[in-house]
Amino acid sequence: MIFLLKQRMTSAAFLFCYLQNGEKCLITQRIRKNESRLMGLGTNSIRTRLFLIYLEIGFFWRGWQCTMFNPKDEVDLLCSARHDFLNDLQLIKGYLFLKKPDKAEEIIGRVTQKLNQQSRLSHLHLPNCSVYLMQYGWSSSHAFRLTYEVLGHEDNLAQYDDDLTEMFQQLFAFLEESSSPVGNNSVRIVLDTEEKLRILLIFEGKLQEKEKASQQLSKVPVNQSFQWVEHYMINTDSDGSVRWTMCLSIK
Repeated sequence: MIFLLKQRMTSAAFLFCYLQNGEKCLITQRIRKNESRLMGLGTNSIRTRLFLIYLEIGFFWRGWQCTMFNPKDEVDLLCSARHDFLNDLQLIKGYLFLKKPDKAEEIIGRVTQKLNQQSRLSHLHLPNCSVYLMQYGWSSSHAFRLTYEVLGHEDNLAQYDDDLTEMFQQLFAFLEESSSPVGNNSVRIVLDTEEKLRILLIFEGKLQEKEKASQQLSKVPVNQSFQWVEHYMINTDSDGSVRWTMCLSIK
């Protein structure tokens, strides 16, 4: 079990491909320094899993410090991430106080999955798009909750970084305007790199005017690098909730 935990720590150390050569030695030293603390916590406890998540987040931000962001953007990003992580910690603390460790484990699993997807997103070499999606997902002021995942190979998509960012900005603005303010709305993005890059956006929730939104979607200006493959909407509940699947691909 200790070996598996150390493997997890090593993989966490290389969450981001933007690390410079000198960073690797520093991270290796940090892993060795924390091995004794890890053994003291036990191999299968909530404290151990929280400690590993703490390490992952530390390495996560250590990697971002090697990118091109200016200090203000970096501070804004850190504030958003800190707020999101503190919310999760409050939930974990609350469930432990109520003696519901299974619920706390669920939150820990969710945080771990979220970090894994952030890692996979970063390996696509899309710094601007990655930051935009992460910040959007961390904010609670939007008309829908945002999640994302990467399927397939971790290819180098750097040439599409700005185009993808622009496309998401346009589609999100459209969905913000079309979403009903009383719905429990969510958008899941899937970046499928199995063959040619395909982007799926899956909206679940309520729209103000379903027919009008469906008709106007094709008029939303998307970047010239992409094209619509299909989009379709199905009703999921009698209260007017829908699942709206939108698919684009690289031309």
